[in-house]
Amino acid sequence: MRFRILGPLELLAGPGAEPVAPSATKLRVVLGTLLVRANQVVSAEDLIDELWPTAPPRTATTTLQVYISQLRKLLHSVDPVAGRGLLETRAPGYALRATARTLDALHFEELLTQGQYASVTGDFEAAAELCGQASGLWRGSLLADLPPGLLLERAARRLSELRATALDERVRAELRLGRHRDLVAELQSLVAEHPLREEFHGHLMTAYYRCGRQAEALRVFALLRASLVAELGVEPGPGLRELHLRILRGDAALLRADGGREAATGTSTGTGTSTSTSTSTSTDTATGELPVPTGAPARSRPLGTRLPPADPLFTGRTAELAELERLLRPESGSGAAVAVCGQAGAGKTALAIAAAHRLADAFPDGRVLLAAGSTPAGAAQAADLPERLAGQRVLVLLDDAVGAEQVRALLPVPPGCAVLVTSRRRLTGLPGLRSLTLGGFTPGESQQLLTGAGEPAGTARSTDPGEPAEPAELAELAELCGHLPLAVRIVADLLADRPHWSPDWLARQLRAESERLDWLRIGELDVRERLLTAHQLVGAAERRALGLLGLLPPGGFDLPVAVALLDSDRPAALRTLEELVGAGLLEAYRTPSGVAYRLPELPRLLAAEQVAAQLTPGELRSATERMCLAFASAAEAGAGSGAGLGTGSEAESGARRATLVRVARTAHEHGLWELTVRLAEALTPRLEREAAWTDWSQTHTLALDAAERCADLAAQARLLRSLGDLAWQRRQAARARECYQRAGTAARAVGDQEEYALALVGLAQLHLDEGTLAEAGELLEPALAALGGPAHGRGRYEANRALALLALARDAPAAAAGYFSECLELAGTLRDRRLEAYARRSLRALASGTDPPGIELRPGVWRLAPHSVIRADPRGRPVPVGHR
Repeated sequence: MRFRILGPLELLAGPGAEPVAPSATKLRVVLGTLLVRANQVVSAEDLIDELWPTAPPRTATTTLQVYISQLRKLLHSVDPVAGRGLLETRAPGYALRATARTLDALHFEELLTQGQYASVTGDFEAAAELCGQASGLWRGSLLADLPPGLLLERAARRLSELRATALDERVRAELRLGRHRDLVAELQSLVAEHPLREEFHGHLMTAYYRCGRQAEALRVFALLRASLVAELGVEPGPGLRELHLRILRGDAALLRADGGREAATGTSTGTGTSTSTSTSTSTDTATGELPVPTGAPARSRPLGTRLPPADPLFTGRTAELAELERLLRPESGSGAAVAVCGQAGAGKTALAIAAAHRLADAFPDGRVLLAAGSTPAGAAQAADLPERLAGQRVLVLLDDAVGAEQVRALLPVPPGCAVLVTSRRRLTGLPGLRSLTLGGFTPGESQQLLTGAGEPAGTARSTDPGEPAEPAELAELAELCGHLPLAVRIVADLLADRPHWSPDWLARQLRAESERLDWLRIGELDVRERLLTAHQLVGAAERRALGLLGLLPPGGFDLPVAVALLDSDRPAALRTLEELVGAGLLEAYRTPSGVAYRLPELPRLLAAEQVAAQLTPGELRSATERMCLAFASAAEAGAGSGAGLGTGSEAESGARRATLVRVARTAHEHGLWELTVRLAEALTPRLEREAAWTDWSQTHTLALDAAERCADLAAQARLLRSLGDLAWQRRQAARARECYQRAGTAARAVGDQEEYALALVGLAQLHLDEGTLAEAGELLEPALAALGGPAHGRGRYEANRALALLALARDAPAAAAGYFSECLELAGTLRDRRLEAYARRSLRALASGTDPPGIELRPGVWRLAPHSVIRADPRGRPVPVGHR
């Protein structure tokens, strides 16, 4: 089965078969939309927008499903064998499989790429033939019989531009073959059809001049200049202006065709081609860029420059640009080969093009961009490129290579030349190829792009056009983009394109993870589409593993977590992770305890979408349970950083805490009650130590609900007592009293003496704060009496601590010292350095003989006055309670 969209929509069962098409317009729209995005997932939302651009009906989703069903039946009826599996359901929509053999648009792009390869390697006969074939596939405008929606319009603009490029490449090649007389009539039509495209005007000027029609060539320039000035207020570009001056001067070198096989053999083309060895130069009539020696044979003639213009919004990457320049500048007697690898959307191509522009002086014979990704077999055509580059200084930029074989044909690089490759995959097994891995933006680079090269992003973008965006707003936007350059660029474009959007408003839309990828698109830039394309580089097993990893919270994870989540053995899980790292879909990094992995933020969101479509609800819950169990076990064991615990900076500690908080929330959402309790209680020491009050309240409230749901009274007692401690630190006495009382009741019901005693200690602390010392003593004595033996060491420690504070309140420092000494001994038994340090500090304060500036009520918590409490930050610095 073949599809044709370069004109009216047609389906053909095979060669010679009559074309058919769905009779219903909306069904044709669905098919056409899937075809212009062949082999990519088109979301149901995009299809609905394409079908009903203004007001979708309430039944839009159901109706779309009906159209999809009808389309599957149509494909099966046209070709019962091939049509069965072409249309796939893939979250968040559908994908239609096609190849260059079955879809004319893909065939067109393949022919165009092959023609461009032929052109840059000097085979102008092949270039003209291939680009002519590409142009010949067009039967009219793209999907001419369909009403254009937003997605179809974007596709039409892109393919129309490529259609013009194919025409330009063919005409350029035929001019170099000396066929100017045959081209005049066609170029007259092209100039009329594309009145502002300078390259067609330049070709027509060259053809006129070579035909001896100098005045008409000059008139073409005059008419174009008048149109540009009148409509756009600009002059023609430098290349066309130089061509105009050469025609005015009557430059004889311009009469000679630039290249061709005849020139290579020294024979005349009959159109003025010279075999002279003159070194006079001529500007490429299509680009007007580098001077080209006109008498040189094809295999040694400089290729000229084929690069997109420098991007004025290119941002940052200073260190990477410097490194590429260092690696690529030719050294004596050798060529250079460098691969820039990294995840989709990291800006590899933008970096490579920027580097190529910076290296203009190092490669005077040419800098050429070859697009490898669209035709994996295309690079094989460049097998003789190293031979053609011999004796020159040329930079070849091979963009979007999908494997090492595409690069192998360009190696070894001739002396004085360089090859710069971009690829999502790590390219291995290629001698002499050095690699540069490109990650996301730094926060500073993200901020630079969002501020528009010095203009505050909020200017003319926010609700109040005169109010600049706050740095915190831009920092949040960058974080929500995961500092992925493509996403940051889209956000910057969205803010510039929609002045009524403020950075704060856009940030609010992006905070919802389930909707973030929907917002990150503008024009041809679409984060989800780019990431989905990257997913196709790996096999089905790796895609499933990637989906499962999407269940993880943001941040790093280690191999044991992956083993549990993937339900695999250790060697198999490690191989899968490393395959994903090699494909640029997963990041790996070293930690003090080994190697950890990280799924970047936006790929994580896409993976989460995919796993929801791949797994049944039961499979999804089982995978989530395995993940939560792995994190809970690691947290309880105080395991390494990948599991969310361990030592490190304050920021790292906060990130690990956030990971466990999120896992606890996930466990509660999936009804994993026991795991919710385990995760919250494993977090308790960290939450207490870091005074993370919001996380403390949220996790323990969820865990208390979980404990009530599974009727675990012992867990309820522990969680209520912890919530009571939190309320006491926040000076919420009534709330603390309620929690301690409920904790004591639950502890007595299950016979947990230690928890009962800790609840009494909490109540006694409230009496100490209120100055009711007798009531505090009445609670502490029975609390201590209820505890005995090493099994209740923590309870005895807390009771002795409170008794010491009571003794100080009664002005009995000797008794207080005795209680603190007991605390020190118990802390040693418990092997708790934090409690031991508290006891030592208290004893030193008593032994100093001076009044301390305040009383340390608990480790890291001071009372400076009867009703003033401060809390230490993670570094031990006092922070007023009201400031946390």
